[in-house]
Amino acid sequence: MARRRRRKNKLPAAILAVLLVLLAGVCAVITYGEKLNLPFSVPTWQEIGAYLGVKQPVQPGEVDGDPLQIHFIDVGNADATLIMADDKRILIDAGENDMGERVVCYLNEQGVAKLDLVIGTHPHSDHIGGLDDVIENFEIDTLMMPEIPEAIVPTTKTYTDVLQAASDKGLAITAPKPGDTLDFGGAKLEILGPLQEYDDLNNLSIVTRLTYGEFSALFTGDAEKAVEDDLLEEGATLSADLLKVGHHGSSTSSSQAFLQAVNPTTAVIHVGKDNSYGHPSEGVLERLQNIRATVYRTDLNGNIIVGTDGETVHIKTEK
Repeated sequence: MARRRRRKNKLPAAILAVLLVLLAGVCAVITYGEKLNLPFSVPTWQEIGAYLGVKQPVQPGEVDGDPLQIHFIDVGNADATLIMADDKRILIDAGENDMGERVVCYLNEQGVAKLDLVIGTHPHSDHIGGLDDVIENFEIDTLMMPEIPEAIVPTTKTYTDVLQAASDKGLAITAPKPGDTLDFGGAKLEILGPLQEYDDLNNLSIVTRLTYGEFSALFTGDAEKAVEDDLLEEGATLSADLLKVGHHGSSTSSSQAFLQAVNPTTAVIHVGKDNSYGHPSEGVLERLQNIRATVYRTDLNGNIIVGTDGETVHIKTEK
């Protein structure tokens, strides 16, 4: 008796083919969604990656053509950050007293003629020491510094020099308001903190989050764990592609819970070579490694420039 040949079941292969076609269609819609003028919103690959916790790669290379540039200026164990967003210019801190001229020269080299916003995160000399030089040499639209409780108002010459420089220019000092969002070209700068009065100047640091397209960056001044905990409890949006590590990488800041909430691809530490404080802390470096952030340091890399068009991120270092 002749055996009947068993007919192969082609259904699974047909289903697989249909699924592949559907997948290709979904990928095409995501990739070309903006150009298709669809009647509904389509998430970008960057948004999908952020939702899934996938970090966007950073590519080494030139940043000159990028409309957003963040310059971490090497001012030793101190902070000074220039943000160039389209035609807007923001300066966050200006280094120690002996670094004022260096910061002014760096801004001049970048073609800065006017600063739309200057932030002195808190009145310690390693953050506002050079601010009086900046005020004297540039036109400034807005000068922002935190409101200091009367009991801990500094009496240092550094602080009074900044106040005098602002007064001489007729420049009012604006206190931050958490929740406020400021527009600078295509960039938005949100004020996250300080959320309350603290009895420590570090914790009064102005905390800001910058967004430009799909890119985001978080700047924390010298805010310590108490502030990080308050921001987490408040439910503040902390996720960022780039983190300016708090307090020069000190063990007082960058708790594991905070770093996991930020989940940065890149972390930059403003820190001086062979500084007497032992910055950055080995514990902080280990925690940054645990979240797989690539760390750049001004003591090792010199001036650090991060550039982006809102999607692709480039980084350039002096060393």
